[in-house]
Amino acid sequence: MNNSDLNTKGADVALRIEQMLKELIACIQAETEALRAHDKKASASHLKEKKSLLLRYQSLHSELSESTKDIDMTDPSIKSYLKNVIQDFDDTLKENAIAITTGKKAATRLLTRILEKARQAVAQENVNYDARGQFVQKSSQPFSTPSKLNETY
Repeated sequence: MNNSDLNTKGADVALRIEQMLKELIACIQAETEALRAHDKKASASHLKEKKSLLLRYQSLHSELSESTKDIDMTDPSIKSYLKNVIQDFDDTLKENAIAITTGKKAATRLLTRILEKARQAVAQENVNYDARGQFVQKSSQPFSTPSKLNETY
């Protein structure tokens, strides 16, 4: 869509909305790809850009909420086009949310495995720490946990 195609009332508003949404879609898609590639630097950069764009979008939304007459008078074909762009934006957000959730789950699984392996390694060693942080040989007595918070073991 370009300005020459938009010779109706509200067309300039529609163009601003379209440009903002397309910028957001491109940024979010790039962030999603970076998340899928496990590229922390790129995803952090895109996240920063996404936050900035979302603030601009919020500002645009506030500004445009005052000019609903122009939007209501926009040509139906332009409204239909914008609905498609908004649907693309929604789909992009869903893909991004899935990539974020997948990354969080992967990090949780990795941390769980690391902790599990560390616990196994400690259990296999015949060494413990005392209250001063010094190594001591494990005793043949079973390990007991305190029954109250203020108790020590």
